[in-house]
Order: sequence, then structure tokens, then C-alpha cells
Amino acid sequence: NYKTQTGAGASETSAEFTSSIFDIGTSSGLFNTLTWKGTQPAGTSVKFQIATATSTSALAGATSTVFAASTWFDVSPSPASPVKLSKNPASGYVATGALVENRRYIRYRAALSTEGTSGLQIDDIIINWSP
Repeated sequence: NYKTQTGAGASETSAEFTSSIFDIGTSSGLFNTLTWKGTQPAGTSVKFQIATATSTSALAGATSTVFAASTWFDVSPSPASPVKLSKNPASGYVATGALVENRRYIRYRAALSTEGTSGLQIDDIIINWSP
């Protein structure tokens, strides 16, 4: 249960949040989609990166190393509009740069930018996966 908010009484215009490592319990999993719920006023942006691995040690390093192969991608704050995750882009998919097949562990990084506008808030982040 995390809540992330920028500009909470301060003049910050950007923030980054890196999740803990999540274990889906199977090494044959497929990470399908990512979405988030919250408030996104006009003039703000939210971008994500993901990193996946077959062992926790591969995701435990510095964020610059862990997320080196992953690209930033935009995600709408609506569970009705999840971003489809894929290493190889196809119609409607985002190229994350991270492998999304046959991985047991996942970690994400969110970058929030307010450009002087307050009220951007992430209440929930949802990663859909299949065994």
C-alpha cells in the first residue's frame, strides 16, 4: 500500500519511485500489462520502466544497472487503458526493452513530472501476468 504524490506542499516538479521486487511464483510467467490508478491533472506526466529477471539478485543492484535495458513508456491512469508489455513491438504494444516472458521477478520505476502543477497522485499500480 503505497501512495506517491508530487508537490505535497513543496515546490518539487518531479519525483521517481522504484518498487520492491515482486515474485509471481513461477519461472514460466508472462507479464502482460501495466496500468495505474490515481489523479493526473493537465500539464503532468507519468512514465514507467520495468525490469524482469529469473533471480532476485539480478534486480537488486543500482537502478541505473537494473533498468539499463528498459525504455521509459507512458501509461494512462485508467485500468480500462492498460499498456501491453512486449520486448518486440506489435500493434498496440509498447517496447519495454525488458524481457516479459519466462521471468519470475519484476520491478518497476515510475517517474512523475508536474511542470509546476500540483495534484498528481498514484494510488495503485497494477501489473497483469499469466502463468
